[in-house]
Amino acid sequence: MQFSLQVSYSPYFEIKSKIAFSKEEFSSWLEKVVPATIILGAVSLGYIILSSLFRCLAEEKGIWKLWSLYVQVLDWPVNISFIQQGVALSLVEKRSRKELASSKVA
Repeated sequence: MQFSLQVSYSPYFEIKSKIAFSKEEFSSWLEKVVPATIILGAVSLGYIILSSLFRCLAEEKGIWKLWSLYVQVLDWPVNISFIQQGVALSLVEKRSRKELASSKVA
């Protein structure tokens, strides 16, 4: 792959660029680079999460803050999903009762 970049200041400011690679070469380069950048992003995110947890534990009352984080971030979605499932099951049960009642009449 080749790439040229020229900057000229005479008569006016001008930037010229020229690419000398094909679409296939660019696609193969992307296939190599994208997984590496995804891994780098995941490692960076993991580092930020772990460092914030360690800083939280290092502070006074850090364990209680961590417990609060658990309750807010992990426990609420679990509870909400149980509530949603319970409502869905009760709606199905009411619907089937109505269908049974209407079939007995007929």
